Amino acid sequence: MKSSRILRLLAVIALIVSLATPCLAETLGASAIIATKPALGLGILACLASSDDPDVAMKRAIKAADATIISIGIAHLVKATVDIGFNSKHDHSFPSGHTAAAFAMATSLSDVHPKQKWYYYAGAAIIGWGSHEVGGHDLEDVIGGAALGIAVGKLSIKSENGLLIGKVFKF
Repeated sequence: MKSSRILRLLAVIALIVSLATPCLAETLGASAIIATKPALGLGILACLASSDDPDVAMKRAIKAADATIISIGIAHLVKATVDIGFNSKHDHSFPSGHTAAAFAMATSLSDVHPKQKWYYYAGAAIIGWGSHEVGGHDLEDVIGGAALGIAVGKLSIKSENGLLIGKVFKF
C-alpha cells in the first residue's frame, strides 16, 4: 500500500475515533486550530513550488496570500462592527476567521492542483470543525467563515494579479 493511502486511512480513523470520543475530539479540535497558521504557510509554499516558471508560481502564491489575508480582514471587520448572534453564546464571533482563512487557502490551492481539491477542502473543514469543537464558534460562525473564504478565494483566483498584494507591489 502506498504511503499516501496509509496516511489517508490514518486520518479517517483518527477522525472517526475523535468524533466518538469527546475528550479526544477536543484535543484534536485544538490541534486543528493550532495547525492553521503553519498550514497556510505551507499552502503559500506549495503555490511557489507549483510551476517551473517563477512568474506563474509567484502569481499563484500572491493570490493565495491575498485570499487568506483579505478573508481574515473581512472576518475581523464584520466581527468588530456587526454582532450577528444566531442565538450564540459568543459575542462578535461571526464569521470564523480561522475557517475563512482555511477555505480561502483551500480554494486557491484547488485552482493550482484541481485533482487534490477535496483534500484541501477536507483540511479546511477540519479546521472549521476544530474551532467549533473547542467551543470558540457556533456552527453558523463556521459556515459563514467557509462561505467568506470560498468567495474571497474565487475572487482572488479570477483577478489578474491578486486583490491586494499584487496591486500594491509590482512583481
